Amino acid sequence: MTTVPTNTLNPMEIAKMLNELNPQQREAAQTIYGPVLILAGAGSGKTKSLITRIANMISQGIQAKNIFCATFTNKAAREMKERLESVVGEEPMNHIWMGTFHSLCVRILRKHGHLLGYEQDETSKRCKFVIYDTGDVLQVIERIYKQINITGKYKEGLALHYIDNAKNNLWDPEYCAYNVAESASDQVMAQVYTRYQEQLRMMNAMDFGDLIMNTVILLRDHAEARDYWQEKFHFVMSDEYQDANYAQFQLLLLLAAPHYNLFVVG
Repeated sequence: MTTVPTNTLNPMEIAKMLNELNPQQREAAQTIYGPVLILAGAGSGKTKSLITRIANMISQGIQAKNIFCATFTNKAAREMKERLESVVGEEPMNHIWMGTFHSLCVRILRKHGHLLGYEQDETSKRCKFVIYDTGDVLQVIERIYKQINITGKYKEGLALHYIDNAKNNLWDPEYCAYNVAESASDQVMAQVYTRYQEQLRMMNAMDFGDLIMNTVILLRDHAEARDYWQEKFHFVMSDEYQDANYAQFQLLLLLAAPHYNLFVVG
């Protein structure tokens, strides 16, 4: 029986990819250590530079398991994985962490979410929190509106936007209540936010905003998790960096420290 190797790293293909880049792109792709920021217009080869850099890193012995690469859409992550696999082979792609911010944070929280008080499966030792989509979130908001008797006075979408914006800025309900709520409407929304978070915790649930915010809190406040993930990810990257909000920016910084091999394109 013949065994076909899954690692088909092709040095000639990597050299070809590097030669196809312009001098600035090539410099970025060949710079492995330290912080790197690529700023360029749409369609100018930013993502291509990122993919070439990862292929070049793996060709030089960097372990795929030490690479964290965040994207903003599943489509982008899928296309990047396909392009990379054609060069480095299947085996490295089984270990590299490449996906959307939310999907990567889910994986981190499944392992260490218990440190934030979420339930953990005793057998697998993985956190078994539920992820609420927009429909689930609106149902919770509607229930809270009825509880505090504001149904019809405010649209549910207002609270949805308020909560999402708060989490993108890493504002918890207490901070919103005492530092952000200036208008009467803001004060009501801060109250909704407080009750909303209480109900999600009761249901052992997180929404999409929680996935990022809770991961930042986890890494910021819990040394056990912070040390584990910083030791794992020596190289942190992000595509479409111009779309990153404050919470995502803080996530990248926390993961990149203390190595600070941070590479972003946007």
